[in-house]
This record gives sequence, structure tokens and C-alpha cells, in this order.
Amino acid sequence: MKKDRKEKGNCPNLRFLEFEGEWVECKLLDIAQKITIKNKDRRVENVISNSAQRGLIPQLDFFDKEIANNDNTSGYYIIENGDYVYNPRKSVTAPYGPVNIYKGDHLGIVSPLYLCFKVKNINKDFLFHFFKSSSWHKFIYLNGDNGARHDRVSIKDETFFKLPVCYPKTEEQNKIVEFLSLIDQRIETQNKIIEELKKLKTALVDKFLKPKIYWKKVRLSNCCSIRNGLSLIQNDSQIGYLVTRIETISHRYIDLNKVGYLETSIDISKYKLNEGDILFSNINSVSHIGKTAFVDKKYNLYHGMNLLRLVTDRSILNPYFLFLILNTPKSINKFQSICNQAVSQASINQTELGKFSFSAPPLSEQNTIAEFFKKIEKSIFLETRKLSCYKKQKLFLMREMFI
Repeated sequence: MKKDRKEKGNCPNLRFLEFEGEWVECKLLDIAQKITIKNKDRRVENVISNSAQRGLIPQLDFFDKEIANNDNTSGYYIIENGDYVYNPRKSVTAPYGPVNIYKGDHLGIVSPLYLCFKVKNINKDFLFHFFKSSSWHKFIYLNGDNGARHDRVSIKDETFFKLPVCYPKTEEQNKIVEFLSLIDQRIETQNKIIEELKKLKTALVDKFLKPKIYWKKVRLSNCCSIRNGLSLIQNDSQIGYLVTRIETISHRYIDLNKVGYLETSIDISKYKLNEGDILFSNINSVSHIGKTAFVDKKYNLYHGMNLLRLVTDRSILNPYFLFLILNTPKSINKFQSICNQAVSQASINQTELGKFSFSAPPLSEQNTIAEFFKKIEKSIFLETRKLSCYKKQKLFLMREMFI
């Protein structure tokens, strides 16, 4: 690929070597036509949602229930294979709303809140990748209206159709589509690899952690100290002790963010986490209660988390084995069933948490099980990091290959 070609005219920064010449610039209205046909007779029942991450999919697949019904779809627009749909709803992955192409075999209908259009004289998949890039964001930012809702882009249809679109000759469009489609396939394959590893882990957890006759019953309060995290006190004069909270709990590996500073008079030492500690989510939504993370670095403990630290001799219990036990669906369901939902945020009482009991095999067997699952978790972590690299690579290419 060639680089740094913008000084030579209307060309992207990255381009395949065999192509020369400037790209054509037009307005979207030159190659697109708004879809205005509505489902007046309600003959089409296939309601389609526009998801930033999953594209145009049947509403039932997206929401797990029908939001629209046959009585309120007469104002919906009818779309067919190859049509585009713009959803002005903002998200992290689509900061100016997603534009997706419909690939369904049957006619679909979409909400009148969406903008639908057909295109001509351009490779449809090339335009699809253009809308997956950030090249069109600046136009929306500069031309969108200041709407009342912060979660939606407010832009008139006629303004949206004035969006500038740059494109090369058909052969180059096809080459770009083929190249980016290969990257998408690799990302999809990587997602499947991670999903299969997670399924494998779940199946093996069911097998290896199923109590045997010779396993002994253990009560959590008898093997662990349970400690609350520290609430933050915002004050500009406070010094910067790093405090962390769990943003995302994903098996053994956790994402931790700096969220504030601690009052200088507080003894920070008792909030230090040690390797082998277990963080337990004790306050939040019910679905978050009971999620755990295994500490493998030094951090401080944040409010909303319980610290579980072994007080028994480690010749009796392996901390990572305990972490696996706490992570089973059966354990999480138990924690969520005993949490207090009468307050604004669901929470779990330390005394109730301490009553939790489980069965454990001899230490040698615990160690074997723990090391085995650590290896699986390491594989999931490495494959997930690889996926992140693929996605970053694609973002870079999308930024450099379009104008």
C-alpha cells in the first residue's frame, strides 16, 4: 500500500499500489434515494432493529421480545436486501449512530425514527465500509442540530443527504471491499475462538467442581475474613492515593480505573489488596451482585466491593479454587437470591455472605484444578487481547483508507 498521498490530490492516506488517480467526490443524494414506502396494509411483519454492533437484525433477536406489534407497524418503512438504514441513536461504538445495510432474504420493516435509503452507481459494500469508518463523522458534527435528547443525533434528512462521499473506480472499490471483508472474517473467527474457549471452561467447571463424596464442607466465614471497601470523599486538598473499582469483571482478569482520592487521615494500609485476594461485588444491580475477580496485582479496595482474604492456613484451601467455586452459576444465583433489594441499590449483607458454604477436595486436588483453569483463563485472556489488536488494526485502516 502507498502512504501519505493527500498532497497529490483527493486520495486516501493508504492505497493499493496498482491504483492511481483521484477519487470522485459527490453528495450522498447523488447516489442515494430515500425510502418512503410504508407498511400501510401491515402485510410485512418482519420488524428489523438497527444495532451498532450486530447490524440490522430481527427485533426478536435483539430484544428477546417483540416491541412492535402488527397493530402499530403501519407507519414503518419497508426495506429489502441491499437497502441502508441509519439509526440516529448514539453509542460508544457508533458515536453518531450506526448506518447498516440490510442482508435479509425477506422484506423487513423498520421504525419511522430511522432514515432508510437505496443506493446506485456505487459498490454497496464499499459504502457500507465507508459508514463504518469515521470519515463522515465531522460532517454530522458540524451540521447536526442541537436536539433535546443527548442520546440521539438530531439532523434533518435533507441535511444528511448532503453528506460528501468520496469513492474510487469500481475496481478499486471492489479491492477495498475484499480486503476489509477478510479482516472482518478474521475478527469473526477470533470471536468464535474466544466463545468456544468460554464454553469449554463452563463445561469443565461443571465437571471438575461437582462435589465428590470425599469432599469436605467449608463455610466461608470460617476460612475467610470479609472486609468492606472504602467510600470516596472528594476534596481537592486530598493527596492522590490510587483507588480502584471493577469496571468489567471477566473471569480472572479485571479492568481497574482510577476513580478518586482518599482523605489523608485515613489509614490506607488496611485497604491494600494482596495477590490471592478475591474481590466480591456486594452492591449494585441484582445482576452484578456476586460477581468476583481474582487479584493478581497490588491495588486498593473500593467501596461496593468486599475483600475475601483467607485466614486459614493455605495448606487447607487454595485461593484460586475458592474463586472458581464463587464463580459457578449455582453460587452466583445463591448470592443474588439473598441480596437486599429493598434499597436503591441491591446489596448483600456480610453476615449472610459468611454463611455461604461449599465443598472442597484435598489441597493437592484443589491445586491441580486451580492450575488447570488458570491455563484456560490465560488462553482466553491472550485470545481476547489478540481480538483487541485486530479491532485496533481495522480502525486504523478504516481511518486511513477512506476520505
